[in-house]
Amino acid sequence: NHKISNLNLTNAWLIYNLQGTIENLYVENFNFGKGTSDACMGLIRYANNATINNVHIKGAKLESKVNVSNLYAGTLLGEAAGGNLIITNSSASEVEIIQDVNEIVSNNRIGGLVGTFSGSRIENCYTRDINLNIGNAIETAIGGLVGQVDKGDITSCYAQGKIEAVGPRVGGIVGNIDNIGRTTVTNCYSYVEIVNTEE
Repeated sequence: NHKISNLNLTNAWLIYNLQGTIENLYVENFNFGKGTSDACMGLIRYANNATINNVHIKGAKLESKVNVSNLYAGTLLGEAAGGNLIITNSSASEVEIIQDVNEIVSNNRIGGLVGTFSGSRIENCYTRDINLNIGNAIETAIGGLVGQVDKGDITSCYAQGKIEAVGPRVGGIVGNIDNIGRTTVTNCYSYVEIVNTEE
C-alpha cells in the first residue's frame, strides 16, 4: 500500500498516460489547478489498456478558471478512451470540482470519479461528499460518478453529494450515455442532489 499526502498539481498530472496497472494507492488532500487550455483535469490525465484497482482519493479540489473548448474532469481520471480499461474498488470522497469561467465552453464531460469513459468496466466504486459546481456549456455531460460514457459496464457503484450545473445531461451516476446498446448500468444508486439552473 502507498500513500500520497498534500499533492498540489497545476497543469500537470500524477500520471499523464496510464497504460498498465495502478493499485493500492491512497491519496489525501489533492489539489489540481488548471491554468492552460489542456482539456483534462484529474489525478490521471488519460488511460487506455489499463487497470486501476483499490485507488482512493480523500479530500480533493479541482478548479478550472481557463476558457477551453472541451473540459474532461474527474477526480481519479480525466479521460479514458480506446477500451480495455478496468476500474475496480476505487473511490473519491470529500471532492470539490469547480469550473469558474466567464464564457460558454463547447463541451463539458465531468464526473465525480471519471470525466469521460470508453472502456470495459467500472465496478465496486463510489463517490461520496462530492460538490460539483459547473458552468455553462453547449454540450454537457455531468455525473456523480462519470460524466460521459461511450461504452462499457458500470456495476455496483454509488454516488452521494451535490451537483450544481447549467445545461442538459446531468445525472446522479452518469451524465450521458452515448451508446445505449453497448453500455450497462447495474446495481448502482445515487444520493446526489442536482440543481440545474438551465433556463
